[in-house]
Amino acid sequence: MEKLFSNKESSEFQSPWNSSALVKQANVYITNGNTIFVIDPLTSKMLPPLHLCDVSRFQIAGICDGALIGRGKCETSGKYYLMTAQLPHEYVVKTPSIPNGLSPFDDEQMGAFRSKFENEFLVKKIRGEGGFGCVF
Repeated sequence: MEKLFSNKESSEFQSPWNSSALVKQANVYITNGNTIFVIDPLTSKMLPPLHLCDVSRFQIAGICDGALIGRGKCETSGKYYLMTAQLPHEYVVKTPSIPNGLSPFDDEQMGAFRSKFENEFLVKKIRGEGGFGCVF
């Protein structure tokens, strides 16, 4: 667990043990009992569902080095355990790509957006900027 929480991805974890969904870069991971659904929102396609054997009530905590981490109830013992499962290659988080026809803001567009936003709203602090906008 130390490696998990020292990992740079730990900020992307959902609140532990009560989450049935995890949005991470270019994929959305959703659980429904013992089934994991993975959706690529850029292509609007869902990969074939993954089924967990002898597990029910699986809740996602995060993904680290291609392994799904969470808590699930073992059907055999009836107890909850911290569980990990290596995801197949095509289900692992990939670097997000920009869909055809879209591009991130360039500096000129960003400046125009920022000026308009600052003129129309009371901005107390700009927390950061990215390729697709500002975080206020």
